[in-house]
Amino acid sequence: MIELKPEEKVEIIIGTWLTEYNNQVYYNRNSKIFDSLIPGYKTFKVKGIMKKPDMVVFFPLLNQYFALELKDADKSINIRKGSKIVDYYSDYVTKKVKYFVDDKEIKISQFLLATQFSKEGHIFKQETLQDNRKSESKGKRFAANKGIIPKKEYIKTHEFIRQLWQDWNRNVKVNECSLGLLLSGDLDGEKENYPAFFSQIFTFRWFQNWKVIK
Repeated sequence: MIELKPEEKVEIIIGTWLTEYNNQVYYNRNSKIFDSLIPGYKTFKVKGIMKKPDMVVFFPLLNQYFALELKDADKSINIRKGSKIVDYYSDYVTKKVKYFVDDKEIKISQFLLATQFSKEGHIFKQETLQDNRKSESKGKRFAANKGIIPKKEYIKTHEFIRQLWQDWNRNVKVNECSLGLLLSGDLDGEKENYPAFFSQIFTFRWFQNWKVIK
């Protein structure tokens, strides 16, 4: 029986989920475990600063590559460490690193944090769901009804991403790619748990972007 480290389990869970929806997954290293469990898996490379996220995913429906930092959410402290996704974003937009697939440079459109619970629409292990359409905030109700934010959100995930964005806003502001979370269409009541992203990008001001990929 193969012994998996916690983050290896997350890599396989998320990689399998995304592949089920016909997305191409690239891991950040070669691994004997992957050799056994993921026949024919592919990897990506970086040049420049050698720090890199756990996964790159190509979404054919969007014709875009996303970079994912994966964390095991059985311990909440691991998610807090996931804030280094901001560093990967900053290294990329300041041209300190380039990403390659099959020896060809690729453009990263999103830098997203994910855990094994992203499939369920949240990143922490135990969370309470709230309906944004019933919020006391008129602005939040409007945004949820217009599809700017998810119809529903889990409270701790909601708080975490807003704090992450707040911290990120103090750093590099470049209209090149977005930063956020990998979640699922469950938050909009989809019958299937399609992958989805909730991210933010800076143009002349900050824009939130919620999209179910289907």
